[in-house]
Amino acid sequence: MKNLEAFQKQLAVSKNVVIVTHFKPDADALGSSLGLAGFLEKKKSRLL
Repeated sequence: MKNLEAFQKQLAVSKNVVIVTHFKPDADALGSSLGLAGFLEKKKSRLL
């Protein structure tokens, strides 16, 4: 839980975020990355 709170605080002050996946990503890795990107985009638009 402590790591999640630290992650949330860091996201709140970050201007840029890089989302990476493992080498030769499978469909699950790509879907998770795209899902996280979509979530962060929506969150950013609510903060502006």
